Amino acid sequence: MSVDPSRLDAIPLLAELGRAERRRIASVTKPLTLAKRQIVIEKQTPPQGLWILLSGRLQGIDHTIDGREVGLYFIVPNQFFGELALIDDQPHPEHVIATAPSEVLLIPKAVCTDLMKFYPHIATQIATTLANRVRGLIRQRTLLTLTTPSQRLAAQLIDLAATVDHRA
Repeated sequence: MSVDPSRLDAIPLLAELGRAERRRIASVTKPLTLAKRQIVIEKQTPPQGLWILLSGRLQGIDHTIDGREVGLYFIVPNQFFGELALIDDQPHPEHVIATAPSEVLLIPKAVCTDLMKFYPHIATQIATTLANRVRGLIRQRTLLTLTTPSQRLAAQLIDLAATVDHRA
């Protein structure tokens, strides 16, 4: 089942593509409707393609050694996800679940590979998203090296304030 090509118009990653190319992508894209707490991507599964959230909210999660669930990041509408496994063709490093009823699209792996080859701006957007995620992880790792909880809390609050300033 394909998706209505007009649904792709609002997705920033695909915005610079021509109408014909978006129609082609829509014809091979698989839409999926998710219930709250439904798993979209299971950890250690091979990449199927690039996912895009159309509506709802998703969360990347993992589990600690003792089985506790840890939230890693949120995905909001029009964001893509699953790009790390797609790029290095390794299994997904975390689970992605729906935190609310959601609608997602899956652009097949072969189509995504072609998009990254023939449309450098798409490859650049994906690379920039990965770079931002790595920078966030480095900030978190640095924060964890602080010796006292009050230092870690203060550093986290400063980092959150800086993040809000950059969005404004």
